[in-house]
Amino acid sequence: MIFAVIFTHASHQPATAQETVATNDRGSRSIDAIIIELDQFKTDSIADPVDAEAIDGKPVLGVSLEDAALGVEVVRVADGLAGDRAGLIEGDKIVRIDEADIETPLDAQTALLNHPLGSPLKLVYIRNNREYEREIRFSGADDVEGQIRQATAARVVRLEREVAMLRRQMVLMRDAIRILAAEHHHDVTE
Repeated sequence: MIFAVIFTHASHQPATAQETVATNDRGSRSIDAIIIELDQFKTDSIADPVDAEAIDGKPVLGVSLEDAALGVEVVRVADGLAGDRAGLIEGDKIVRIDEADIETPLDAQTALLNHPLGSPLKLVYIRNNREYEREIRFSGADDVEGQIRQATAARVVRLEREVAMLRRQMVLMRDAIRILAAEHHHDVTE
């Protein structure tokens, strides 16, 4: 997809996040609209419930957590484990697991240990001031159906990473456009 930015020089106003972006297949849209659509696509592309393998018979998200003002912040995500398959990324804030409110990493660990294998685990997290909900179903390694689901989920994980990379690139592009527009506005007013 090729993006071209259209600036309005007549207004002499600095560029905002509402700059129009012309794409070759959808007409003109704002950068914010594209970022929101990419974020929604990433979220919608993950099938519920996400299938993940339990480790030693216990649900494991495979994320490192730190205390945060709201919930607990994801600071690292292990590739291929439940958190990765559910689409968690660094900076997400986990606020609820099943019916337990999460305020500390210990709360998250306790909620996971109390969750029965085979039933979907409800994971609620905040990203970019939006709340997302995912269901994760943990199964044992000897579950053949679980292994098939995991193979399918691995493909989904690869696609999720591509979308996340595109989203990061869009944010960088938006920031670069804002800087260029501000410089352009400064040059025009001098």
